[in-house]
Amino acid sequence: MYKLSRPTIAFHWLTAITILGLMGLGFYMANTNTNSLYPLHKALGALSLLLILPRVVWRLREGWPKPLEPHKKREITAARTVHWVLLIAMVGMPVSGVIMSATNGYGLSIFGLDVFPRVPDPANPGAVLIPSPFWDTLTRWVHEWLSYLLAGAVAIHIAAAIKHHFFNKDHTLRRMLNFRR
Repeated sequence: MYKLSRPTIAFHWLTAITILGLMGLGFYMANTNTNSLYPLHKALGALSLLLILPRVVWRLREGWPKPLEPHKKREITAARTVHWVLLIAMVGMPVSGVIMSATNGYGLSIFGLDVFPRVPDPANPGAVLIPSPFWDTLTRWVHEWLSYLLAGAVAIHIAAAIKHHFFNKDHTLRRMLNFRR
């Protein structure tokens, strides 16, 4: 069986836990208007780039894992497409979030360190001024739609792993879990 390297497996699972946690927190905040969690979400999202960027570089350097058995061309194309969507979206989510924080007036603080300061409205101290309405609107839209795209790609990725394990009965999932034949 073609084995995956330890860094590949570690990057996969650390990134998966990070992305799923941030997505869960983001969807929860958006659906419950829990504004008190935004500083945590923004800080963890910005810090996630410290894990995501090396993971993407590693994937591009290592290449894609080789299939364990022959597959139809459309299956290989679908798998590659989903993997590319995952890579692009997991970089795009935190990048769009950081830019949104820089352009929406609320700023970005990472556990007390101000990366982008809040821009208070002098006429109304409880409100903020939006330094760049265009970029705020664009990055808010990108962040929202990437969240749906990423959620869909994650669901397809998990469904494919389940298909490989239970229906194809191959060792694709075991390989990522580092089990041996």
